[in-house]
Amino acid sequence: MIRLIVSTLAMLISVTAIHAQQPDSSRTKYNFNSDWLLKVGDDPGAEAPAFADTDWQKVTLPHAWNEDSAFKVKSVDLPTGIAWYRKHFKLPPNSAGKKIFLEFEGIRQGGEFFLNGQSIGSSENGVMAFGFDITDKVKPAPEENVISARIDNAYDYKGPNAKSSFQWNDRNFYANYGGINKNVYLHVTDKLYQTLPLYSNLGTTGVYVYAQNFDIPGKSANITAESQVKNEYTEPKTFSYEVTIADPQGTVLKTFSGADQTIGPGETKIVNASAKVDGLNFWSWGYGYLYDVTTKVKVGGQPVDTVVTRTGFRKLDFGHGVVKLNDRTIQIKGYAQRSTNEWPAVGNAVPPWMSDFSNALAVESNGNLFRWMHVTPGKQDIESLDRVGLMQSMPAGDSEGDTKGRRWDLRVELMRDAIIYNRNNPSICFYECGNNGITEDHMAQMKAVRDQYDPHGGRAIGSRNMLDSKVAEYGGEMLYINKSAGKPMWMMEYSRDEALRKNWDDWSPPFHKDGDGPPAPKGESGAPYNRNQDSFAIEEVKRWYDYWEMRPGTGDRVNSGGVKIIFSDSNTHGRSAEVYRTSGAVDAMRIPKDDFYTQQVMWDGWVNVEHPRIHIVGHWNYDANVKKPVYVISSADKVELLVNGKSLGFGTQSSRFLYTWDDVQFAPGEIKAVGYDVSGKELCETSIKTAGAPVAIKLTPHTGPAGLKADGADMALIDAEVVDAQGNRCPTALNSIKFDVQGPAEWRGGLAQGPDNYILSKELPVQAGINRVIVRSEPQPGKVVVSATSDGLKPASVELESAAFPTDGGLAKALPASGLTSRLDRGPTPAGDSIVPERKSVHIVSATAGTNADQVGMAFDDNEATGWKNDGQQATAWIQFELERPATLSEAVIKFGGWRRKAYPIRVTVDGTEVYSGTTPTSLGYVTIPFKPIMGKSVRIALAGAIGDKDGFGIVEVTGKKLPDTADFGTPGALEIMEAEFYEPMTPSGSSK
Repeated sequence: MIRLIVSTLAMLISVTAIHAQQPDSSRTKYNFNSDWLLKVGDDPGAEAPAFADTDWQKVTLPHAWNEDSAFKVKSVDLPTGIAWYRKHFKLPPNSAGKKIFLEFEGIRQGGEFFLNGQSIGSSENGVMAFGFDITDKVKPAPEENVISARIDNAYDYKGPNAKSSFQWNDRNFYANYGGINKNVYLHVTDKLYQTLPLYSNLGTTGVYVYAQNFDIPGKSANITAESQVKNEYTEPKTFSYEVTIADPQGTVLKTFSGADQTIGPGETKIVNASAKVDGLNFWSWGYGYLYDVTTKVKVGGQPVDTVVTRTGFRKLDFGHGVVKLNDRTIQIKGYAQRSTNEWPAVGNAVPPWMSDFSNALAVESNGNLFRWMHVTPGKQDIESLDRVGLMQSMPAGDSEGDTKGRRWDLRVELMRDAIIYNRNNPSICFYECGNNGITEDHMAQMKAVRDQYDPHGGRAIGSRNMLDSKVAEYGGEMLYINKSAGKPMWMMEYSRDEALRKNWDDWSPPFHKDGDGPPAPKGESGAPYNRNQDSFAIEEVKRWYDYWEMRPGTGDRVNSGGVKIIFSDSNTHGRSAEVYRTSGAVDAMRIPKDDFYTQQVMWDGWVNVEHPRIHIVGHWNYDANVKKPVYVISSADKVELLVNGKSLGFGTQSSRFLYTWDDVQFAPGEIKAVGYDVSGKELCETSIKTAGAPVAIKLTPHTGPAGLKADGADMALIDAEVVDAQGNRCPTALNSIKFDVQGPAEWRGGLAQGPDNYILSKELPVQAGINRVIVRSEPQPGKVVVSATSDGLKPASVELESAAFPTDGGLAKALPASGLTSRLDRGPTPAGDSIVPERKSVHIVSATAGTNADQVGMAFDDNEATGWKNDGQQATAWIQFELERPATLSEAVIKFGGWRRKAYPIRVTVDGTEVYSGTTPTSLGYVTIPFKPIMGKSVRIALAGAIGDKDGFGIVEVTGKKLPDTADFGTPGALEIMEAEFYEPMTPSGSSK
């Protein structure tokens, strides 16, 4: 049964004191989000300071002008066009003689910006942050300034400066929330200052903090801070450079300095300082430990410019087929998430605490990585993953596939800007150069960018499908399983099925049977991917099993994990009846599906499961005559099911984690599952009970740690449940709830299936007994009351106090993420490695074959892009492998050509003795062939009959295009082997037999 996720306050563990933004007055960073005006449409002359804007809509940034359409329409139909944003503001009194900069975290898509009627520049890529130096155009205090921005979010937008359209401005992959949809800041600095990490327009690189020479057990590392310093005085300046590292409580761990420097007028130079720092807590999975690194430029001993960089320190290693974090192997387990990370009716413009709320759920599901898709996510999400302890793979921008010319150059430039802007965020562990393969030259070009701007961050750079690249540092495919003894291979979009949260199973309202739904885009059956919650959870187990089976510790060639698509249901392309994709482990309002708990069970460990868990799929509220299968997901070795205390015995185990009992008769009461180890010791248990009749509504609010802020952008989430007389959620309730909001807050509502998906409607149904809605604060403080009623149910209401948010002249000192704290739930990286060797590879030294002898080495070269095949004749359809030594063999693991379609009848012999005869199953990569242990040194695989050729999975792309089965050499009837491996078992102590 879906469990209520506790409020954000309960989820967050306070480890960070609320630091002042700057410890002295040498630099100030202001929140520039308040008091904007919005007009949808192109108003000529709107850049003029005196333009009449009194009737424009008042908004607080971030704010997508087309937010009302988020999840109401398909991504391809999100409104596009021109929108103007204007803001009247005044500089602070202490800004005279200072440098003034504006920082935009990003817009969608292209924008022209004006200050007091004069152009200050543009931004065109629709993804990355950019900045403007407005020192010479801004009016001093107390005069009023007007900034205006003309934003165009057309899908065919072609930047006049870029001289090209943008490959990633895609209708399907990058949901189009137009306008200024990310945060904006104003910086006031001295004329001798550390630059901002905003290469676009400013051409500057900012501060770079990194760690080297890690001693993980000793909790020490060498820390270097490096700043780009610019002198805009008319005379030379001599200055010192000081670095201070403080922990979350504000305790200073170390202060150190670089040599004094002299910088000429107009000159820019890089300065740095390094020191060994002891007593470090290393950033880790589920342990978002962060430090404030303060870099000061001092003249005459007094600070003239101070920058605080919040960062963390962690060690990464990539090699031997595995990823290591802080010297401990970690198998990638996570989600391919859309970079917009959007919510209904607000798009991607949410307060930072909601980013933490969402992203922390991924960690709670035991995910350890987000692979953001196609474009760089917003800085807010990147910083959120720092806090919650979730690794991330950061792309630059693309659609799918390589490109060339100016469109390729734009991708390189975006990667450059993204690296510079985000290189201090410890959660970024991978840079992704493309959502599909690119040429070796292009890969080398991207790697050179990484080496120039982030040479010490420890991050791997690669791309999907770079299986045989000599340049890429990691690889993997979209749907298949890869293995390697060299660079890590992790899967980048596995398990693409879809299921709505409201559809429990075949026996529960609204009775969505497995496979029901519309056809695929080209008319193929949609049954292979249209699921209900039961079959969705089962499919997740089957798909993860491939990666679990080939995990680190299972030989020299291993798989280093995978990320399922997606974490939360997304307003991007899908194949269900909805206007959004429903592949999420949680729905668009972040309410978990059974899939969430499925991952939580299977992923609870760095590699193999370390903490046994158990979850009963579904609920226990049915009609009296229902007899149905019961499914349990568990990492226990065997699972017993009890109904009202009566044992139904142990379930049938499949795909390691799935246990099934067929034809269980429903009886009101309690259903319990108990997991045991192989010796019968109880490891874990769980139960669900039959809920009574619905009698009441229950409302539960979620806000940021400081409550609701009256800034016009903060939001509150409110859960609405239908409960029985004992307060238990009624899991099959579909009651319609009417909401009312009183006080200074704006209704943004929730999501359900129905007219316009109930977007902005104040009446919507619960689904599976619960739904969630959003209210947004207005820029006035006061009491907000949200009430809920439904026919036949006891009503409910909640009160929220919207606290005043001080601004002065359009500026605020409180930054959007102020007060947010890190999660340390999982604790620091455990000591020692997580790998438990379970079998031992016996290396192949040579091979012979019936034909194509020049190719035999390709069948064991650790390169899945190459392989051996025969000529299609039965007599030559054999290959014989010679091993490095005689060994007691018990398994063969083979990647056959055409693995998704072809079933090979084969005969396997060891030193002439037959150990296997049968037909291999189709697969998504590798086939494991176990046999009775036998001593031998020579293994022969021979084709024993006609090859079956029928798609075993029905995988269809969202475009309707069937995926090609990779690595089929095109010789009909040929035995094709891409990679062959042979194993001997390990004794419990880890030594080979």
